[in-house]
Amino acid sequence: MSIGLFINTNAGFRGITKTYIEFQNYFEIKSVSFCCIRQWVLRLGYGLMIQKVEKRSDWIYILDFSIQLGKERCLLILGVTRQSLVENGYELKHHQVRVLDIFVQEHFDGEAVYQRLISVRNRTGIPYQIISDKGNDVKKGVELFCNRNKQVIDIYDITHMIGICIKHRMENDIRWLNLQKDLCELTQQVKQSDVSFLRPIAISKKARWLNIKQEIEWLEDIYNYERRGDFSLICKGYKIKNYEEIFERNKGIFKNKYDEKRFFKELKDRVFEQIEDIPKLLENYGLMEKQNIETIDAGKARFEEKFAVLNEHKTFFYELKQLNTMAENIKGLIRNQGLSMNTLQAIEAEYDKLRYEWIQQVFYDINNRLQKEHSKCGIDQRPILCCSEIIESVFGKFKMKAKQTVGGIYETVLSIVLFCSNLTEDLIQEILTSVKMSDVDNWFRGMAGVSNLAKRRIAFC
Repeated sequence: MSIGLFINTNAGFRGITKTYIEFQNYFEIKSVSFCCIRQWVLRLGYGLMIQKVEKRSDWIYILDFSIQLGKERCLLILGVTRQSLVENGYELKHHQVRVLDIFVQEHFDGEAVYQRLISVRNRTGIPYQIISDKGNDVKKGVELFCNRNKQVIDIYDITHMIGICIKHRMENDIRWLNLQKDLCELTQQVKQSDVSFLRPIAISKKARWLNIKQEIEWLEDIYNYERRGDFSLICKGYKIKNYEEIFERNKGIFKNKYDEKRFFKELKDRVFEQIEDIPKLLENYGLMEKQNIETIDAGKARFEEKFAVLNEHKTFFYELKQLNTMAENIKGLIRNQGLSMNTLQAIEAEYDKLRYEWIQQVFYDINNRLQKEHSKCGIDQRPILCCSEIIESVFGKFKMKAKQTVGGIYETVLSIVLFCSNLTEDLIQEILTSVKMSDVDNWFRGMAGVSNLAKRRIAFC
């Protein structure tokens, strides 16, 4: 039960312990310490990772680095067989992949990645294919491996490939740069205001080109919100639209600048529940203007005050929307069906939907790269895996659990193995009776040395 709660919920070790304590109010159940649950998870993860792997020629490696935590980085190598793709589909699920290697250390270069691939090859046999994001260290290590194992196909992950194509076309586009500048300024203006619920989403600069979909979808949402015309979530009531004209006509009645400024501020900022309340304000100042008053919805006025700058980017938005649709359709085809002649022909049909020349150029770049990747298969016409999103998903689950008070990657990285395993009671019992916590400690220290947390305990003892 403890393992199931850890894998299938967002609860951490201490959260599961508190769950047991809460259950005790309703059921006869014993609590388990968070330290005990942690040891079970680590021993299970290590035991599963070192289990014997079937040697076969259709293994596909998927590898990537986690984000850096402290000084360390984690290299993760997942494996899936081509047979599994045929039986279960090309859109990978966690249970389809197996953790073949986890390695943590401070500095990685191409040689270090190559050595880990050699270690995995000795367990699985020579793989059929390797998928990566072509990051510098990964790319060099994979090239070293493929140079010594000529039959291995080195494939570029489709998501990163499309991101690079978009980056090459847009990173110096003045319209894109102006949009980013305005969004950045807008975020600062509204983040602590009454319209903060409409603020632009925050996108990591490191992965911006992989996530422009989120920015485009936010723009579509904000334009749709404006088009619906219901701004009651911002403010209800009415404001004076032509307050500047009214002020200019009547500012001469005031004897001092203080009263003049107060009058202007009330005209500009006052929100009236009813339109009929506006003349009453003017009457208080001895003014009888009733026919020349123009009103505006107060929520709309506030929205336009902050978000009117986005109207300058509407034309560019429609182009970005078409770019995003094209990219998502291509990724969807590759993700669901793999890369083959059939998917390449289906992708060709996307070109007919494109109306803008610069998006057509992006399409040509993507299509040419895909043709090049497919040519690596030679005479084998079966679809190949071309998407490594599963490894990002696994890292995402790990990052939700890995909230450390002292920065660094710890033994809990072994929890990744549990996310990719089909556990049974017999398997759990078998591993827990054969793997000790000392095995886990020795494994981790052999890679990364003494952790930051251990150093802290020694320093503050």
